[in-house]
Amino acid sequence: MYKWVDENGQIHWSDSAPPPDGNANILKEYNTIEDKKAAKIPYSSQTKKADFTKPKSDRWSGKVVDVLDGDTIAVMKGSDRVNVRLYGIDTPEKSQWYGQNAKAFTSSQVLGKVVKVEGLDLDRYGRIVAIVSVGDLVINRHLVEYGYAWVYRQYCKQPFCSNWQELEAVARGKKRGLWKNPNAIPPWEYRHAKRTESTPPPPPKAPATTECDCSRDRYNCSNFKSRAEAQACFDKCVREVGRDIHKLDRDGDGRVCESLP
Repeated sequence: MYKWVDENGQIHWSDSAPPPDGNANILKEYNTIEDKKAAKIPYSSQTKKADFTKPKSDRWSGKVVDVLDGDTIAVMKGSDRVNVRLYGIDTPEKSQWYGQNAKAFTSSQVLGKVVKVEGLDLDRYGRIVAIVSVGDLVINRHLVEYGYAWVYRQYCKQPFCSNWQELEAVARGKKRGLWKNPNAIPPWEYRHAKRTESTPPPPPKAPATTECDCSRDRYNCSNFKSRAEAQACFDKCVREVGRDIHKLDRDGDGRVCESLP
């Protein structure tokens, strides 16, 4: 059996290969449990790390019981609630310009409705990354078309992603949704900036102490009264012998004895 994706993002199942139109991306579904365990099935020839096996259990219909943000929803799968991340797109964060609008739009399209989930991957947070449809309407594509999402180019590697990029350009040109703001910041840049802001500054440096011997490993953090004092010894030894001779920087981030005041 073959699982394939057409140029509009729709996923199909058939016993024979899809029409040779150049736009179909084939995912062969193996028949035995042994084959599934052994096989590595590429879902995109353009993705560097594309080998994974997808069982049929990643394809189901269920009711949407929550919308966490514009691109993440909770869908019932039997008696289980499953968090689903919409594949190939990125909506503004809730604290960003148009983030609440994107969440409200997604809610209006799917909340309380039965959707089709076509799982393509599993992200690092344990969410199913999927194409989500209501009837024949692909929600991922719909959000891009009406200006509520960017195409997430880093991860959108399926053949239909080029069509989504065209829809994004049209939405931008017509100033739909978030594109009303010419300076809208992509959410991946916004998240990176927030992470940078939350990184604590290094501890203040104290004058180098004469009690810091860099000739051999003889200190640990308990030998210092403060983090600043330990940092000064660390910096002194790095300058003099070119390494952390006392092994004060355990995690290699350049900040030592972080448990000290």
